[in-house]
Amino acid sequence: MSWCMKIKRMLSKKHRPCHKSCAGLTLIELIIAISLSAVIMTACAICVSTVVKGWGYVRLRDTSELAQARVVSVLQRDIASAVLLNETLFEGSSSSMSFSRLSQIYFADYGVLTIPCHVEWSRNAAGNLIRKETTITDIPSLKYENEIDFGKCTTFLLRYAGVPLSAETPKPNPLLQAPLKPTYEWQSEWPRLQYYPAAVQVQLEDFQFLARVMVYSAPDSQAPKKEAENE
Repeated sequence: MSWCMKIKRMLSKKHRPCHKSCAGLTLIELIIAISLSAVIMTACAICVSTVVKGWGYVRLRDTSELAQARVVSVLQRDIASAVLLNETLFEGSSSSMSFSRLSQIYFADYGVLTIPCHVEWSRNAAGNLIRKETTITDIPSLKYENEIDFGKCTTFLLRYAGVPLSAETPKPNPLLQAPLKPTYEWQSEWPRLQYYPAAVQVQLEDFQFLARVMVYSAPDSQAPKKEAENE
């Protein structure tokens, strides 16, 4: 038989159907497979969600700690540089305080100037810690006001260390790191005396620190007599 005939026969043959068992998945097997896939995907989703929440918590805590560190830094700087300027007295309560200090502020017409300012720390109605700074001047071009909102602050408590106006004990120099006790007395309020406290104790959230007033104005020994004369 020639090769041509063989090729024609091969091409003319029909493919026989496969008689072997080629059965697919049953409905029960398909349901089981889908259920297992759903369980695995749910477990993976829970794991991913837990990791994301944990990472978010750590990031939020780090951000909160950085924000608190910034507040502490600004508070310590302000308190340390508080001075008696232009008869602006130090006034403080257990939750707020105001005083004067020398600040370096940039002005478009003059550049950076060291100018007396009035600084106030307090919490607003929403519970946010607020710092307000206003220049103490009558020159319109040097008028400046700035307000910083440090965000939510659940705890902001203040105490003041100083010698009472009627005290007769010697006034130590805080620059010499003299102990605050027993010469100084801690007070919850500072009622606009003619001198500044020696130090301020700040309770901020779960952190407490002590900030000293570097330029300390000691009380006048004649102040009680003057008050008595006025009375």
